[in-house]
Amino acid sequence: MDSRDTERLRGLLSALFKSRQMAVDKDVILLWIRSFSGMTVDDVERGIIGYMQNSSDYPTPELIRRHAGLSLEDRADVAWGIVRKAIQRYGGYRGVDFDDKLINVAIRNMGGWGQLCRSDPNQMVWRHREFTRQYGVACRTGRGDPRPLPGIATDSKNPAYETVRCNLPEPPIVEEVPGHSPSDEARQLAITFSKDSE
Repeated sequence: MDSRDTERLRGLLSALFKSRQMAVDKDVILLWIRSFSGMTVDDVERGIIGYMQNSSDYPTPELIRRHAGLSLEDRADVAWGIVRKAIQRYGGYRGVDFDDKLINVAIRNMGGWGQLCRSDPNQMVWRHREFTRQYGVACRTGRGDPRPLPGIATDSKNPAYETVRCNLPEPPIVEEVPGHSPSDEARQLAITFSKDSE
């Protein structure tokens, strides 16, 4: 990023903070600019515009990244961060329902919420990789079971789930990728995504 890009970013961030009536100093703006490493100024601008059009939440670099139109890998990484926070907040005994249904599918295909929460902390790097893979399969194929994830103590007759808001834009789900035949793994995902799945 050259000095013109940095100045443009400063201007965009200043406008964002001003629109939200936030007083920030140059050090905060510099920290925000550093948090956008790997993104172009156009990406950040798209993220700020998307955020301002679609969110009333307190602005964070993470929210701007989410609204920038992330690559599938970046989206999976953001989703994994949300999953880790939900593990800390709710634990494995309570059922959860992520509003990004791709997360529900990925976790279910990894063995479920309770099993993920019981994972040894040393395994989380591997669980992250598996989550990224499963999330990608669900996103590319649009198949899987998006229902809420029961916890270890979820009552099957009267289940209650904690809703986890992800603030991610709608996922780019496709039924089939043109010129690509679904893998055996994708064929095993039983239920096609739908908004009214039960």
